[in-house]
Amino acid sequence: MIFRPRCHLLSSSVPVLLVTVLLFLIGINGCAPKSVNGADGTPRILGSEFDGPVRTGAPGKSQLSFCVLPGTVTNPYRSRNASLKDDAYYKSHIAEFASLGAPFESIEAAGDGVDTRECDIVLYPTVIIYVAPFGSIESSINMVGAVTGYSGPNSVLMARVSNEKSVEAAAARAGRIYYNAFVPGSPLYEQVAAKRGTDRESFEAVARRYRDAPVKPAFPEEARRFKIQAEAAVAQKNFAAAADRYNDALKVAPWWPEGRFNRALILGETGRYRKAIDEMKMYLALVPEALDARAAQDKIYEWEALASQKR
Repeated sequence: MIFRPRCHLLSSSVPVLLVTVLLFLIGINGCAPKSVNGADGTPRILGSEFDGPVRTGAPGKSQLSFCVLPGTVTNPYRSRNASLKDDAYYKSHIAEFASLGAPFESIEAAGDGVDTRECDIVLYPTVIIYVAPFGSIESSINMVGAVTGYSGPNSVLMARVSNEKSVEAAAARAGRIYYNAFVPGSPLYEQVAAKRGTDRESFEAVARRYRDAPVKPAFPEEARRFKIQAEAAVAQKNFAAAADRYNDALKVAPWWPEGRFNRALILGETGRYRKAIDEMKMYLALVPEALDARAAQDKIYEWEALASQKR
């Protein structure tokens, strides 16, 4: 992977307000409300209509990206069953378990510098493990999802799964429920896709102004600070931090082509292919006649194939 420093996006932590809202919705005892009236901003229970086989999405549409927070694990009787792992293990693997239930295009643990504000849906799981005196396991999970940057109807949704024989099975089933609820072409998908479309139009206006400007804008000092920090993180092989710092720079200077290019490479290197594709497309929108435009487009084709293999 080659990074090209030249002269010519969000923090890694989850916003405190989001965590507060999610914890409030879950409640102290981990129990969700049993019904929802459907008013704007109220949580909606993703019920049995989504709890079935994996649905087929509309052809030609990209899936949304999901981030899974570590959440909480209640596991007081672990000593009764040697097959149970410690709480930290489950917290760090919930995203992996959720992906077992459905072919998500992009689902990742929201640790190690993952910027949740870049995800379309943020999931907060509450896992409850009960071990009977004779050693049998029953796992339940409440998985609260918040649609990032969207405050309309159904912006907070909850999947509830009970009485599974393992945490893996419970999380996989909850993951499938979310997948089915947001399958491309569904009403919930279209709500989020509409917001993405607005963001895309906003960037296209930025790119058009940049391309048409006879004199390109000066690179802001604040963006340079993040650029230097990103390059230092790359040198230390801390690619998650590097992606975040490039993104911080791009929030200050969204028209910076090299930042888009380098961030795309980092995201591709770390397996975040959908975001890598988005960044490289923005790079090409800014400098369609770049000398490496052909190589950049070929990278997009490569990442598309790799993304499809993850499904």
